[in-house]
Formats: sequence, structure tokens, C-alpha cells
Amino acid sequence: MRPLKRMIVISLLAAILSISAYISIPLSFSTVPFTLQSLMLMIIALSMPISISFYTVGLYLLLGLIGLPVFSNGTAGLPVLFGPTGGYLFGFLLSTVVIGFIKEKLDYFFGYFIAALLGGVVVVYACGVLGLMFVLNIDFNRAFTIGVIPFIPFDLIKVLVSSVFVYNSRNIFKRILK
Repeated sequence: MRPLKRMIVISLLAAILSISAYISIPLSFSTVPFTLQSLMLMIIALSMPISISFYTVGLYLLLGLIGLPVFSNGTAGLPVLFGPTGGYLFGFLLSTVVIGFIKEKLDYFFGYFIAALLGGVVVVYACGVLGLMFVLNIDFNRAFTIGVIPFIPFDLIKVLVSSVFVYNSRNIFKRILK
């Protein structure tokens, strides 16, 4: 892919990821809202090479860092990146690598499902729980209770939706990458 096209694809995907953060539902029992960011993250990481998905999430985090309101509920800045949801945001970056690596090794539907599950959910949860423990000064059990358990059913649905969507649309994504 030519450099200009690559930059355009990364920019458009970062914009889509930013828009998905606005689809956010605050939860009374958690400091972490329900958003469609993780669904878009899984779709991006499953459909693109690691380098594109990594740079997409990196650009997204950079946009939020410099103050553009791209995070959930239109938030931005250092307080968000180093607040209760910051671990999840940094987990997004790491998950692109995990999803991409697994997807490349298991290039069929079940492989996409496993990649989205392990990279898109487990890695993000792990980083999110660590962030909650550090920022809120709470123990692992409390962080897991407020930052993981409420989201498991939603995220399993996102894993299935992203896997089916990308697997059925993989030829379209291949054309985009030419």
C-alpha cells in the first residue's frame, strides 16, 4: 500500500474509532462506561494488518492526549489517559498486536473469534483492571468486579459480531489494502 493511502486509511479508521466512543452508556455501578469502542477496535484489528491497526489506535490516543474530544462521552486529555478508564485505552493499543498476531496465525473464522476474544477482550480487561487498581487504589477483586464482570456479556456479543462481520467482509478489506 502506498504511503499516502496508508495514512488516509489510518486517519479514517481513527476517526471511526473516535465516533464509536460517542456511543457511550454510563453505568451506575462502574466508573467505566459501556461503549462501542471495543467493537470498532476488534473490527479494525481483525480487518487490517498489525501496523495499520496499531498506528490507528496510536493516532486515536494521540488525538485524545492533545485535547480533541475523542474518548468516551467526548472527553480528552491526560486526566482521561491516566484516570479510571486509561488502562483500557492503553490496552486497546496492546490488543491490536495480540489480535493481529493471532489472526495471522489462524486465518479462518474460529481464528478471528479467538483473536477478538483474547486480544480484544482479555488484554483490554487485564490492562483496564491494572489501571483501576492503580488509579482508584483498590484491590484486584474490586477492580475485577467493577471493571470486568458487568461487561462480559456485552463483550462476548461484540466478539461474535466483529468476527462474523470481518470474516464475511474479508474480501472487501483485502481490496482496500491493495
